[in-house]
Amino acid sequence: MADTDKPTFPLDGPHSPQSVLQAAELIAEGMRYLNRATAPGAGGLETPGDVYSLLGALGDVPGRLPQLLGQIAAWLQNQSAAGKIGVDRGSVIEAVAEACMGLGDATTGAGQTRAGLDRAHQATAIMSGKEESDA
Repeated sequence: MADTDKPTFPLDGPHSPQSVLQAAELIAEGMRYLNRATAPGAGGLETPGDVYSLLGALGDVPGRLPQLLGQIAAWLQNQSAAGKIGVDRGSVIEAVAEACMGLGDATTGAGQTRAGLDRAHQATAIMSGKEESDA
């Protein structure tokens, strides 16, 4: 895909359900790319410095998730309170509460992921590559 074909997401909008979904799909596709590019022998990592830089960039992802997940939970709660959510079975209140608990769990997990990435990032800061003759 050419650079001009890449979707753009101006932070100040306009926002729509379609652009939000597109952004989420782009994040997922980026993760898929990273999974392939960093596989052994794929060539996506050449030096410990590459790992350090990648971990630093990835640390922002779980660090931003809590805000997103909190906003989703707040939206669900507000829409529920306004009577704008229905369910196929059971109680709207229980369904929204269950979704919000799941989002809370994910927020906790994001914090743990961020802490782990920060720890690995700091550990790789002192690493450097060695030529095979240096080993």
